[in-house]
Amino acid sequence: MGTIRSRPITSKEAFKLLQTTLEDLDYLNVKWENFKKTPRSEDTYQVTIDKISDEAIGRLVESELVKDVYYCPSMPPSGMGYGIDLRYRLHVRFNKVKI
Repeated sequence: MGTIRSRPITSKEAFKLLQTTLEDLDYLNVKWENFKKTPRSEDTYQVTIDKISDEAIGRLVESELVKDVYYCPSMPPSGMGYGIDLRYRLHVRFNKVKI
């Protein structure tokens, strides 16, 4: 009886999955340069986007590698805008990758 071994997804793997899943949804205006691991969260990466869509969320949650998707409004950097900007942080929590 063997045990299933798994490991956390790498930053490179997470980035590639997000990019391939969302590449044709140009209207979201994904800020790929803002991609990073979410602090104090396990297996969670984030990227900044201008718009949220059901299509994008649906595509992500269909993947076996994705455990959950959530988002929150994000204020623009100081001096970059007035008031609340149409910007969100999209957080994607990943399942462990089987070895």
